[in-house]
Amino acid sequence: MELMLKAIRRKRLLVPVPFGMASIMGSVAQLLPFAPITADQVELLKSDNVVSDNALTLESLGIEKHSAEVIIPTYLDRYRPGGRFNPN
Repeated sequence: MELMLKAIRRKRLLVPVPFGMASIMGSVAQLLPFAPITADQVELLKSDNVVSDNALTLESLGIEKHSAEVIIPTYLDRYRPGGRFNPN
């Protein structure tokens, strides 16, 4: 989120939410027609997504990897104040 906000030159308050509170929020929010988050999604966020040792990697598929710092500005420049072609 911090990288994204920096790329689009906007300031927002980011508040860390403990998993206990997020679970309660997810349990209540999942009752809404278009739930922003559910209790199951909070449970999934508790563990990292890790690729298994024998899985195909970017390198085995011939894809060159780049850091998020390089890629994010190319996708999000249209969301900056004034849009993509504003030099500021």
